[in-house]
Amino acid sequence: MRRTSKKILNECDRCLRPGGLLLFSTCTFNTTENEEQVFYLMREKGYETVAPYMRPPLSRKGFNVDDAVRFFPQDGGGEGHFACVLRKPENAATKTFCKKTKNANSDKNRKIISALNTCAKISAEKFDVSRTVIMGDGCEYLPVNYAFSAFPALRRGMRLVDFSGDRFVPHHHFATAATASLLINSPNYSPDANEIRAYLAGCEFECNEKDGFRVLKVASVPLGLIKISGGIAKNKYPKGLRVF
Repeated sequence: MRRTSKKILNECDRCLRPGGLLLFSTCTFNTTENEEQVFYLMREKGYETVAPYMRPPLSRKGFNVDDAVRFFPQDGGGEGHFACVLRKPENAATKTFCKKTKNANSDKNRKIISALNTCAKISAEKFDVSRTVIMGDGCEYLPVNYAFSAFPALRRGMRLVDFSGDRFVPHHHFATAATASLLINSPNYSPDANEIRAYLAGCEFECNEKDGFRVLKVASVPLGLIKISGGIAKNKYPKGLRVF
């Protein structure tokens, strides 16, 4: 947990301008997660603690950090909390978020374009290149004016594709979030169709649509991905969702 805390604080430091204030707060008693993190910011990054404008009733000082505020359950201050305000030094060097070489950026741009071209074969929906980012082993589509790109997250937007070697594989998130009316060559079945039962069970079935990745619809609602080859729909429904 201490490693995670430092990672979060490092990302916060990158977002904070010189001279800015950082409120560090937790809901634990552990000094490793509280005072030691304050010491880390002071020692490694030159932060200084800031005394609270008004110390809340029943609060206590931090351990060896007088400007910090602690609450303990026996004092009536909730289940236990810690807070400390720190100021980033005025002379702190500013850091760029993305310092990449031209070649690296070109390679990323090519991947993004290829990912969007993969999606364009499935849906006529238009995606903004500037909102498409590479995340791990795939591409994601960010919300408009997304302000938290510097923070780690499991998902920051809609997953468009996964990278599999040199291949770009459409993701289930993209399929289920697709606008049904814009899908290309998308087979549509009634809820009680044998094809839907086969799909939910993870089986292949016959399908006469054009070859390639397609989004399967049930009652005109996107359900998931299939890959059609020679009149056979290969099942791409996530295994954890299948009904056996």
